[in-house]
Amino acid sequence: MEQRHVTTYAPHIVRLMLVGGNLALWAAALCQVGWLGTKEIHGMVELAAAFTALSVGIMALIRYYAQASVPLLLIGCGFLAVFFLDLANALIVNPSFNTFFTRGTNALLPWSWFASRIVLGALLLVAMVYLVKHRTVTRVRPIVWYFVTIVLTVFVLSYYTLLPIPRAYYPDFFIFRPWELLPGVLFVGAFVLLMRSDAWKADRFYQWLSVALLVNVGVQFFLMPFSSVLFDAPFIAAKVAKLLSYVFVLTGFLSSITELYEKTKIQADDLRKFKLALDQTSDQVMITDIDGKVLYANQGVARLTGYDLSEVLQHTVWNGELWESPMDRAFYTNLWKTIKKKKQTFTGEVTNKRKDGTEYITALTISPVSSGGDDEQYFIGIERDITEEKQIDKAKTEFVSLASHQLRTPLSSINWYTEMLLDGDAGKINKEQREFLTEVKEGSRRMVDLVNSLLNVSRLELGTFMIEPEATDIVALAESVVDEQRPRITEKGHTFTTKFAKRIPAMNVDTKLLRMVFQNLVSNAVKYTPNNGQLTFEIKKDTKNKRVAITIADNGIGIPTEQQKQIFGKLFRADNAVASETDGNGLGLYIVKSVIEESGGTIRFESEEGKGTSFFITLPEKGMIHRAGSKMLDATPGYETKAKQITKKKKVVAPSPLKGRTILVIEDEPTQRTTLRRRLSKEGAKVLKAKDGAEGLTLALAKHPELIFLDIVMPNMNGLEMEEVLRKDVWGKEVPVIALTNIDDTTKIKQLENRKSFKYLLKSNVALDDIVAAAKDVLG
Repeated sequence: MEQRHVTTYAPHIVRLMLVGGNLALWAAALCQVGWLGTKEIHGMVELAAAFTALSVGIMALIRYYAQASVPLLLIGCGFLAVFFLDLANALIVNPSFNTFFTRGTNALLPWSWFASRIVLGALLLVAMVYLVKHRTVTRVRPIVWYFVTIVLTVFVLSYYTLLPIPRAYYPDFFIFRPWELLPGVLFVGAFVLLMRSDAWKADRFYQWLSVALLVNVGVQFFLMPFSSVLFDAPFIAAKVAKLLSYVFVLTGFLSSITELYEKTKIQADDLRKFKLALDQTSDQVMITDIDGKVLYANQGVARLTGYDLSEVLQHTVWNGELWESPMDRAFYTNLWKTIKKKKQTFTGEVTNKRKDGTEYITALTISPVSSGGDDEQYFIGIERDITEEKQIDKAKTEFVSLASHQLRTPLSSINWYTEMLLDGDAGKINKEQREFLTEVKEGSRRMVDLVNSLLNVSRLELGTFMIEPEATDIVALAESVVDEQRPRITEKGHTFTTKFAKRIPAMNVDTKLLRMVFQNLVSNAVKYTPNNGQLTFEIKKDTKNKRVAITIADNGIGIPTEQQKQIFGKLFRADNAVASETDGNGLGLYIVKSVIEESGGTIRFESEEGKGTSFFITLPEKGMIHRAGSKMLDATPGYETKAKQITKKKKVVAPSPLKGRTILVIEDEPTQRTTLRRRLSKEGAKVLKAKDGAEGLTLALAKHPELIFLDIVMPNMNGLEMEEVLRKDVWGKEVPVIALTNIDDTTKIKQLENRKSFKYLLKSNVALDDIVAAAKDVLG
């Protein structure tokens, strides 16, 4: 916000120098003048000073109650006390008041002056101490200082009439009135403290107060101490200078009021602009008291909720009542605990209802704000409508689900039919036909890999993927990944060195995700290193940083310097990588980086084109950070993805355990249903087919198959519903079921895992041999 008013203090320094210099000159001159004033002059000057002090005191207290500034309270008390003392000093010379002041003018005048000066100097000094030490609002009870001021004033006035008055003049001394130096010291202290503070730089009142203090210093050091008799030139000059100092303080108040008025106008203008800006913003902004009662609401509230602002102000929010929120009570209990008790910012997503009953979702942020006092607290809440974003996310999620099922299903069929043709299930094929079919199978594999990678990227960006750490021997995991790559390593003649520390304890990691990371980096190292290369896989403890350090290095083609910043980008492959190996989709390193960083780890690399690349990963010793999610990331096709998933087994020349066994295939996709029937029939099994859960249930209860292959996503009755009904039957409780599915929702996957005699295979990641091996594993 524009700052259009700045108080300059350079001219004030000049003002102080001029006042100090003039005081010194006038003091020197007046001490040489033999002129004597009169009681009348003294009385008029003191009377004017008294009422000026009264004005200053009243204005100081008014400003104190407006700003809660303790120095102003003490200044006000000081000048109100001085009003009574200076008034008494003026009335002493009036014959009408002789009955009240019986000690006589000559005895009382010097000490009544001194009393006024000592009281004002003391209170101004204390005020400046507060100004320097307590710049914020300080808890002070005004009644205490009022009481002190009254007691002090009454004591001084009583002193005039009740107690003996000491000698005032010492004509034999160089300084005729040495007692006057004591108030001077107090004024000097107050002046020094004021100049040490920053208040005089920013506030005109304190600038004028500093001038007044300097005048009073001059009065107490250069004028009144050298007054030899009553009403002489230094005496009267001191009285006039004192009045002038009061006028300076009064001028300070008046000028600061003008300055305050100007600032208030600017602030009001800025506030109007700020409010206009807030009203134009699409976000909902509210300020509430400590109990949630709305003190301010912008127009965004009306636009978002449909309620008029008059229906919102002074009502309680963030409890689910005003907006009829469907959120549970635990949500609001946690909200208030966070902002009110913990005094921390709360963030979350909340569903509310508009006035017309439609629901909307907002991203809510509520921050506690202290107004300065210990108990005074406000809350500022900002809500952004994310309903459309949520709808888009839902649409993206639904698309991912559609892609997961609809794209994978035909690819699985292509893979399985190709596999059957290559295995000779449809008759012998010649060499050229085998080459063509092998290319089809490889192309299909690449397509499955691309679909899985795209789906993984979508899950990462949507934040729906899960991380489920469990105690894992990461060295054994790394060794298994290297073993998977061993045929390719041998084929290319690489030397692969492993440097795995011996005493690395089991770590809490998501085995599937870390395997995916290792597979990607190791396969890249093997793929992009020319024959007879040197590859290294190292795992060691970084005790100092409480992390585990992982390095995968090669002396391969490296990464061009100008492209290294893009290497973790989506769909990016370096030029030399494309030239070296056409197979690749440019998503692997993006997925690796996302997984590692979301797990609480770090990843970086060093590379030089033509000399090789080293990837450096660190993971916390305590393991990966758990993340709740609804989707699993897909592993590389052909690799194990879950502990319960059936892995591919080697073919053994022996009678098939499936021969003569009855197997029911329940699958809504005709080509896959036919493929499974043919492949299982080749093993000698008696295969029954059903196109949905309802038909499959009827067949199962009638024929009592020994094994059921069950698709999960089907019309009429899906696989989970069919299996639930099946288990209610006495026979159905024990029949083994293997699910064939493309679903990736972790909630549904867990339902599969938790069922008795229930195993599952992901269609996109298994070959027909895997399916046959699973059946043999169950029935053999």
